[in-house]
Amino acid sequence: MNEPKKAMFTMDCWDQKFEGLSFGYSWNGWSCPYFTKEIGLQISEVVNEEKCHLTYSESKDCFVFNDLEDPDFDEDIMPEIINGEKYYSIGACQWCWTEISEEEV
Repeated sequence: MNEPKKAMFTMDCWDQKFEGLSFGYSWNGWSCPYFTKEIGLQISEVVNEEKCHLTYSESKDCFVFNDLEDPDFDEDIMPEIINGEKYYSIGACQWCWTEISEEEV
C-alpha cells in the first residue's frame, strides 16, 4: 500500500478545493481521496442539492450519502484510521474527483 500524502481535490462541477489524503490510487482515472470530518462537513455544504445529500451522523460516526434519484441507494461512509486520525473516503470510487497539482492550488 502506498503512503498517503496531503493533496487538494476538486470536481469539475465545483469551484471549491478540498484538502485530503491521496494514496495515488484512481478509479476510472479519477482520484480516490480521503478527508477529515471537518473537511467532510465542508463538502456536505457543497454537495447537498436536489439530486443528492451528504450528511454526518454523530450516532454512527459516519457520513451518509443519499442519492435522491435512487431511493434504494444510501451509503454510510465509515471512518478509517490513517496515521492515527479518522478519515472518510467521501466519493472515492464513485465521484469524479481530480487531484490538483501544486501549481493549480
